Amino acid sequence: MRTTLNTQFSQVQSNLNRISSEINKINSQISSGRQMSKLSDNPTSLVSALGMRTTVVEIAQYQENLIHGGSLISAAENALRQIKDQVLEAKTLAIAAQTPVVAPNRHLMAPQVANLLDQAVTLANTEIAGKYIFGGYRTSGYSEAEPAPFIHDHIDGYRLNGVAPTASAPLNDGELKINGIGVPAAGDSAAAKAAAINNVAGQTGVTAEVTPALVQAKAPVTAGALSAGDLIINGIPIVVPAIQPLDSDNALIEAINAKQADTGVSASRDKSGSLVLKAVDGRNIEVETSANGEAITHLNGAAGTETSYGRLELLANRTFMLESSLVDVGGGIFEEPGLMALGLDGGSAVTGEPTDTAGDGKISALTIADLDGNVRYAGDRDGVLEIKVGKVERIAVSQNGQVALKNTQVFSALQDLEDALLGKNFTEVTSLNAVTDRTATFASGATGLPAEPAIANGSFTVSVVDHDHVPPETFDAVIPVDINTDSPDTIAAKLDGIPGLKAAWNVDGYLEVTSSEPDRYTFSTSDDSSNFTEAVRINNEDLQVHALNKSIGDLDLVMEELTTHISDFGARGNRIDVQSQIFTNLDLAVQENLSDKQDTDLLKAITELQAAENAYQAALASASRVMQMSLLDYL
Repeated sequence: MRTTLNTQFSQVQSNLNRISSEINKINSQISSGRQMSKLSDNPTSLVSALGMRTTVVEIAQYQENLIHGGSLISAAENALRQIKDQVLEAKTLAIAAQTPVVAPNRHLMAPQVANLLDQAVTLANTEIAGKYIFGGYRTSGYSEAEPAPFIHDHIDGYRLNGVAPTASAPLNDGELKINGIGVPAAGDSAAAKAAAINNVAGQTGVTAEVTPALVQAKAPVTAGALSAGDLIINGIPIVVPAIQPLDSDNALIEAINAKQADTGVSASRDKSGSLVLKAVDGRNIEVETSANGEAITHLNGAAGTETSYGRLELLANRTFMLESSLVDVGGGIFEEPGLMALGLDGGSAVTGEPTDTAGDGKISALTIADLDGNVRYAGDRDGVLEIKVGKVERIAVSQNGQVALKNTQVFSALQDLEDALLGKNFTEVTSLNAVTDRTATFASGATGLPAEPAIANGSFTVSVVDHDHVPPETFDAVIPVDINTDSPDTIAAKLDGIPGLKAAWNVDGYLEVTSSEPDRYTFSTSDDSSNFTEAVRINNEDLQVHALNKSIGDLDLVMEELTTHISDFGARGNRIDVQSQIFTNLDLAVQENLSDKQDTDLLKAITELQAAENAYQAALASASRVMQMSLLDYL
């Protein structure tokens, strides 16, 4: 078959175009530094390169996360170290306060501890780029009511505690809802209603605590005698053959306290000589007096029967709402039976909530009340701030303030030391003097206590403060002492009967008095005309020394806890460093592989370019010769 000139020309042109395209491709690779500019250049390699590019971007983001996480860890660790320094300084002050030279001026050291507490709160609210490092997942988004994770001088959570006692009426089904959840029916005592509320606390997030019922006599005790039926407390008759004016020999108080196991009621008197009755738990106090009984005790204001009820306090970590059924009593007035049963009807004047309107059947607990000395945590109590270092992998870079600080008791330990220096809010004491015979009367001289000071007929006052009620409430219990009938055991029993206290002689013969709930009740002693607190050494000076010793121990425990958390953050920092090195090495490896896939090998490309250019020149020369011969043949 004869090859025509047109065929030869087309073939030459095709070959030259192919070589020209190859030269252009190599030039493009050299100028761009990339082997591929479009999918058709090398589909397999380009898809692989695109995947590697995505990996490089992800690694860069993870490295940014690690840098941010490292800054959070460093800030948290630094804050904890500084708080630990505050605690160490406080311990130094507590040790110094025990020296005899400093003892008279301990109260002057309290402002220094208060300042250390303020500094600790400030450090706990450390921010990085506007984010609170100890807020858990709530690193921002705080409000005027909750301006930061840690708030000084505020209560923990949200509370409702009405000024009125619970009503005599029981709580019926359907009368009360808390956060939309119905509260089951309950009896008329504060204890029964608290139990009903706590029964659904898992659904509502709201718990209830009882402030025990209290009866304050209308006038001081009058001389006389109580026969059966003159005074009945919770169904138990109180009989006293002879009562002195103001109950100066404590006969009436002792008679009431002797029945405490049956009545659940503790008796004392105030400074005027008037009787004070208080339930030891959440039960009611029913007092029945005859005309004679009322003339002596003045408990009811008139002969007859009166029942006193405890008060309820509702608590939650977050805002909550109560809803009551409504009863139309006419004239556009509605009663709120569900709220009445809790002593929380009557609007803002009762509940303390500015937005609460009487008769609307609703209370929204929105107010964070003041509480001197307390540090409230308003951040996330469960979450741990994490950074993403993989598609599913995460690293914890901080800890919420509840775990890292609040649970270490750092704030309460500093506040307790301040209180100890001021001589108030004690939670425990062990007597410095011991007894050898707990059953011997004080008049016998066989108790083993020192002869001086001699215990005499009289009384001493124990003041118990309930800090769970806002504002805190104080109950003064007068403990009568009769040296002819009282023994160390009977005095311990009287102390043990005071609501909020526990008392007993230990096996070594020392009297131990403690708060039944240290976070709720504190106590102090005063007005000792019997010399009992001096003889056994549990007076306020002894309470203060004991509290200082306790503070030193508590501060040591706090420092151990803080050291553990500091070490934990150090370990997290090491993990960040290790992960950062891993990503650095991984980034280098991926970049190298990506370079192999997409970057031009300049030496190879130049060699190929030179070869292509030589081929192009040779092709041109060959084509010119071929085309000349073909033209001659054609002619």
